[in-house]
Amino acid sequence: MTDLDRALHETLTRVADDDVHVDRLLAGARTAGVRYRRRRRWGLALGATGLSAGAGAVVLSLTAALSPGAGPVPEAGLGPGVATPSPPPSPSSSPSPRSPRPAPMTVLPTPPVAPGAPTAVDSADAVGQPLMLHLGLARLPFPIIGMQYQQLIDERQESLVIDGVDDDGQSRTLIVRVGADTKDFEPLTGKRTAVRVAGRPGTFALEEAGDRRAAVLRWKTANGLWMQVAGARGQDDALAVAASVRLDRTYRCVAPYRLRSLPAAMTPESCSVVFRDARATSMLSVSDGSFHVLLTTESGGISDANDQIGGRPARVVEHRGDGGAPIMEVAVDQGSAVLSLTASGRYDPTLVRRIAADCDWTGGPDPATWPVDPFTGDR
Repeated sequence: MTDLDRALHETLTRVADDDVHVDRLLAGARTAGVRYRRRRRWGLALGATGLSAGAGAVVLSLTAALSPGAGPVPEAGLGPGVATPSPPPSPSSSPSPRSPRPAPMTVLPTPPVAPGAPTAVDSADAVGQPLMLHLGLARLPFPIIGMQYQQLIDERQESLVIDGVDDDGQSRTLIVRVGADTKDFEPLTGKRTAVRVAGRPGTFALEEAGDRRAAVLRWKTANGLWMQVAGARGQDDALAVAASVRLDRTYRCVAPYRLRSLPAAMTPESCSVVFRDARATSMLSVSDGSFHVLLTTESGGISDANDQIGGRPARVVEHRGDGGAPIMEVAVDQGSAVLSLTASGRYDPTLVRRIAADCDWTGGPDPATWPVDPFTGDR
């Protein structure tokens, strides 16, 4: 793990509760210099093994309050290769005392819908359109604690990571994927069984060792997209989750800020919207091929300011990372929140300061009120 990896991990740990897995938040920052740590055999989470000093990315992770009832799942029909959902179960009203956590959500949260945008049912090419999300669920698979919607733009892949608990209080994690190919999907290992998903041929794979198991269900939609469910309890559970997957809605991958001074050469490579309890977190990675910047915002203020940026109290520190590469850390007091940046690679300190000075948090408690596009600031 490089010094920048540690900075990413420590910063995201500050703004995310332990139950929203930091490894998966880091996965949302994947660029040319950020590799998956695919837990090929048993794990379901994604992570980052390293940020090379030469690759360029801007990663933003912001935390805001979210009303618990935001974003109910629409009732419209499903797309080709997606089965009709079963009636929703009745989730428990509180987690097991053996695993003290906030009360599970009773409504599936979603990012804001993008009216009129092509869906993955309309065209397979919709998957990969920047800042557009297409995966959804028609029902709660189990009482959920958190959800992450993630897009990898160049790879034309999306994932929906669901954390929660069973009725007996046991932790659950599911990962649902859609993609133009399966190169970054969990592998099909162990015993394989041919199945049908909404009339389409599929494969269920189960590998067991002791009390651990890796269950993966994979199938292909009529328009050529690959779908996968990983982390189910068994074949019936996997098929039930697959029956609730929907592709007939398009959501915006939004963030509660505007980037007024981001260079035009920087384009998005991945994004995430994460929901947990009464909070929403947004992540965005942007690359210009020359330097990295990690931006986060969190509530509070700065008590040890040593500088001013944009007329606001700030703390600026530069130090050497692994191999002697420079790292610049900037934290700016925004009044009700702190904007933090960690820059590495061939960064320009003046540009980093300007991005910090001009990055505004414009959103409120509901992602539906956040800017439609963090690059233009349009609403």
